[in-house]
Amino acid sequence: QDSLEKLYIFTLDEIDNNLDNIKDKEGIILIGPGNENVISKKEQILNHIRSINTLMEDNKNKISKLEHSLLAYKNGKRVLLNSIKQAKERVGLQEQEINDLKKLLVQNEFKINELNQQLSAKNTLTESLTEQNNKLDKDLNRVYFASGTYKELRKKHILMKEGGVLGLGKVKTLDRNLDKNEFNEMNQKDATTIVLNGKKPKLITKHPLKSYTVTPTSNDAAQLTITDPASFWSNSKYLVVEVQ
Repeated sequence: QDSLEKLYIFTLDEIDNNLDNIKDKEGIILIGPGNENVISKKEQILNHIRSINTLMEDNKNKISKLEHSLLAYKNGKRVLLNSIKQAKERVGLQEQEINDLKKLLVQNEFKINELNQQLSAKNTLTESLTEQNNKLDKDLNRVYFASGTYKELRKKHILMKEGGVLGLGKVKTLDRNLDKNEFNEMNQKDATTIVLNGKKPKLITKHPLKSYTVTPTSNDAAQLTITDPASFWSNSKYLVVEVQ
């Protein structure tokens, strides 16, 4: 019986040690280096939970063995029975605490996932708005350029002559059946200098004179410099230059 008592006392000491370890691990989870890190260190928390589950299960097994052993002895000491009862109650209380802690972690994880979903939705909306804004900006600043001899431009349905009397005094103007595919598409923000290949370049489309300059660079070329893009493109999004 003395040996049995020593076994009981040793086992109860082990249970107490397990309970203390559980309390320590529970404190690490609840306090840790900072509450804001509870979710970010999810894997570390899960490891502590697994360890706690193992210790709790070990305590239950030890108590169960003691109960079965004591039932075999009619003269088991009341003190030991009370100790086992108290150990069971402590194990039950800590099990409830651990279950509450697990629920708290689940709730926090859910809130984090919800925030992540909201953030993802906002990022998607931002990307969509940025894409729409870029497209709108590109559309608003899209301009068209074409140059060549009158014959070449007429053949491409870019220029035509109209007005005048008896074939005299006709004015060169944009073709009514203008084909955009025959133009070079540009962005007015970027296209501030344009090379004009050919002799005697002449702007057919109407643009404010103070918004640009034309500077010869050789006998067969010149450079168009747009000094005020907003003013230059205010009358027309098309720039047609006739050369000889």
